[in-house]
Amino acid sequence: MGKFDYIVEKIKNAKWETYPCKHLAIHNFLSKEHLGLILNDNQIHFREVITDEELIKKLQMKEYKINKFPGCVTDLKYYFKCVKNNNFPIDHSILEAFGVMFRLKKYRSDFLKELMAFFNGPKFKKALEEKFNVKGQTTIITAIQKYLDRYEISPHPDLRQKCLTYLVNINKDDSIEKYDIHTQLSEFKNEYKFIYDYWKNETKINRCWVPWDWVNIVKTFRKNNIFMAFAPNNDTLHSVKLRYDHKKFQRTQLYGNLMY
Repeated sequence: MGKFDYIVEKIKNAKWETYPCKHLAIHNFLSKEHLGLILNDNQIHFREVITDEELIKKLQMKEYKINKFPGCVTDLKYYFKCVKNNNFPIDHSILEAFGVMFRLKKYRSDFLKELMAFFNGPKFKKALEEKFNVKGQTTIITAIQKYLDRYEISPHPDLRQKCLTYLVNINKDDSIEKYDIHTQLSEFKNEYKFIYDYWKNETKINRCWVPWDWVNIVKTFRKNNIFMAFAPNNDTLHSVKLRYDHKKFQRTQLYGNLMY
């Protein structure tokens, strides 16, 4: 039996959650040993810093690179200017702000190399495809990501081109649970529930982001080491809004997608 085969078994045996949409929520996903190796790896977490400039240098030194990502920009100078002035030139009917996402590009420890090879490999991919009864060819990409302050994605169900979205919280410690920086699931308020049927019937139109006040947040994934996954559908409304001091710690996830 392989080092990470227990993950396949957890996915295989997991019970479905159905509210507000069909999804998986597996607590204690990684073994205590493997979680400890991640959280104690100084490439993943490090001491708090004093300035934003120090944080960026630290992230770069640790092999993190800025990546394009929804709810984010890639121009650091522009980002910090917007944060300083609290002025974000975007459609404020949908979003209030945007952040920056850093992706770990090079794994230094042998354990991280093995772990990420597994999460991008055939066993994990097959486990997801079988659990979600995936039809058709897909590609997989899993990465370790950090998100800076003001990162925000308003409620949306994901594009039709996505087959699966999944994540594991690997934050610095359990104290991070109390911060409002976690992925949420929502449902439309009664006056907007007609949109479910609109998306269902208009299959040539891609599903979009919607204003925060159109939905009620019903579930938040705060716990560390929780695996959450869903197959994008008309009701898989998810969102996040970060307002925190990223110099003390950074919201950190193992995040991935299956794409058609």
